[in-house]
Amino acid sequence: MLIRVKKAQATTELAILGSLLIVAFTFLINYSEKINRQQSYLMQAFRQALGTRGGYTMVAYRRMANVSRPMELGQGFFR
Repeated sequence: MLIRVKKAQATTELAILGSLLIVAFTFLINYSEKINRQQSYLMQAFRQALGTRGGYTMVAYRRMANVSRPMELGQGFFR
């Protein structure tokens, strides 16, 4: 009986730890994708500004992909 209890406890702990790890990796992937995309847009604007002789301001509304729920709209931000 004692072995069954220990196996059940280990299985429960593994399930809880596994789900917490999945949530942590999901957050990390979403955050890194957001930062990567913002950096890409910033570099695109910088390269375009280098190509022109005068300075200009470019404002565009970009909507990011919603990685966790693909059927819903993602967050938007101005660049």
